[in-house]
Amino acid sequence: MGEHGKGFAVVADEVKKLAEQSQTSTQSIANIINSIQMDIKNSLEMMNEVTNNAEQGVTVTIETSQKFKAIIDQTKNIAPQIEEITATVQQISASVEEVSTSAKEVSMHSQENASSSEEVAASTEQQLASMEEINSSARALASTAEELKELVNKFIV
Repeated sequence: MGEHGKGFAVVADEVKKLAEQSQTSTQSIANIINSIQMDIKNSLEMMNEVTNNAEQGVTVTIETSQKFKAIIDQTKNIAPQIEEITATVQQISASVEEVSTSAKEVSMHSQENASSSEEVAASTEQQLASMEEINSSARALASTAEELKELVNKFIV
C-alpha cells in the first residue's frame, strides 16, 4: 500500500468514526425528540383535564348561585305572609282577652246569683280555663311568629 493508500485509509477510518458518531448522535436526538413529544402529549392531556374541571367548576358555581337566588326570592315571599300571620294572631289574642274578661265578669255575676250559680259557675270556669288556654296558645303562636319573622328578615338581602 502506498502513501496515498495509507492516507486514504486514515481518512476512511475517520469518516467511519464520524459516521458512527453521527448515527449515535442521531439516535440520541431521536430519543430526546420522542421524550419531548411524550411530555407535550402528557401536558396537553393534563391541560384538557384542567380545562374540563374548570368548566365543571363554573357550571357548579352558576347552579349554586341560581339556587341561592331562588332561596332569597322565596324568603322575600315568606316575610309578608309571616307579618300577616302575626297580625292575625295578635287580633285573635286581643279577642280572646276580651272574651276572657267577659267570662270573668259573667263568673262574678253568677256567684252573686246563689240559687243557680253553682251550675253556671262550673260551666263558666271551664270556659274560662279553655279561653285562657287559647289565649296562652295565641300568645305563644304570636311570639313564635314574631321570632320566625325576625329569622326570615335575617335572610332577606
